[in-house]
Amino acid sequence: MKKCFLSIGFIVLLCACGPQAKFLDVEALSKAEYELEFVSGNTSIFFIAPNSGDSLSNVMDSLYLSKVAVAVAEKLEKDREEQDKAINVYSIPEDEFYGFDTHLADNNYFDDLMLKSGSEVEIFIRDLAFDNYTVQEAYNDYSGEYNSVNIVIPYVIKLDVYDAMKDSLSFSKTENDTIYLQALSTGNVKKNYDAAVLRELAGISQRIGEKLASYLSMQWKSQTIMLIDYDYLGNWRNACSMAIDEFKWDEAIKLWMPYTQTNNPRRASYAAFNIAVGCQMSGHPDLALKWIQFAEKQYNFRELQVLKSEITKL
Repeated sequence: MKKCFLSIGFIVLLCACGPQAKFLDVEALSKAEYELEFVSGNTSIFFIAPNSGDSLSNVMDSLYLSKVAVAVAEKLEKDREEQDKAINVYSIPEDEFYGFDTHLADNNYFDDLMLKSGSEVEIFIRDLAFDNYTVQEAYNDYSGEYNSVNIVIPYVIKLDVYDAMKDSLSFSKTENDTIYLQALSTGNVKKNYDAAVLRELAGISQRIGEKLASYLSMQWKSQTIMLIDYDYLGNWRNACSMAIDEFKWDEAIKLWMPYTQTNNPRRASYAAFNIAVGCQMSGHPDLALKWIQFAEKQYNFRELQVLKSEITKL
């Protein structure tokens, strides 16, 4: 878990002398849609380059696909703290790509790609298409005659992960999404923004690649967590300070532990809740669930079930 620094807010749960909720912002790992079985050297990326139709369109489409593919490789390397170029990127002409239909695909084709690339995990990027953009007026607080506009660019792209050792498609996703650009306008919403959009497509392609890669590995995402504090209980207060100010979860858990044995079921449940949060922050979700189950037997409350739901999704 990355250390985070804390924006803290206070909400009184019961009364001024009772338990309080303290909130802090952290960065937490979220589960990937498909966790890529990555070992350095075992993965390559192939983008399917168009080679039919208008030659200039083919060149531009290939350029943007290559930007997407390189961005996927770079993000996967970064997510796994690998050195640059640990994942190779290759281009395949569209008319040489067999596809994944069981009636059409030639498994020897994927075996050949594995032999040439040295990678049994083969990621395919293909069929990138930008739809016609639209322009929406967006008034702002700028002084003078200028207004901003939002340029809305829908796109679609396909991502496939093929396991050449098992001769099977492991993961497939068709991404339909929208990119938003902002520009200044003199108020003529019908102005032609073709040149502006064209200038941005390379950068947009990189952003698309980074998003595709995020489906293949766990991601750090901002999250707000809650701890319950009894400010007048010295060790409890010290535990919250250790967790919030210094991110010392192990030490905090030790201080909360005795409170789980109190005869006050609500306080025991709150202590177990804090311990569960600490286990989650320390990367032990299974242990966190055990403490949640303990807390449920003492006193069940809404935030406990919210935490349980978050952990079971991991």
